[in-house]
Amino acid sequence: MKFLLDEHINPAVASGLENRGFEATTIQNQNLTSLEDRKVLEYASRNDYSIITNEDDFLSLLDERQHNGVVFVTNQETKVSNIISEILKKVSGLEDLENTVIFV
Repeated sequence: MKFLLDEHINPAVASGLENRGFEATTIQNQNLTSLEDRKVLEYASRNDYSIITNEDDFLSLLDERQHNGVVFVTNQETKVSNIISEILKKVSGLEDLENTVIFV
């Protein structure tokens, strides 16, 4: 499973996921910070990434197309370790997150 973190998610989440065997990167590392959300979603879909975000804008775009999944962080103040732990619990046993939204 591959994750693309929105620019508002602490990059330490990507590091924590990578340490647990997942591929994870940030919008900044992929030079996507200037793209609108729709284009980021298209990029994620083309490259098999599930997006980790806390922006409602992504959720409103999901009805319009197929996607590789979204992990929605409901509270940005949550500790990084807790975000990682919740993601791991929710994706455990899943092959992918295609057309799925997970709230952590």
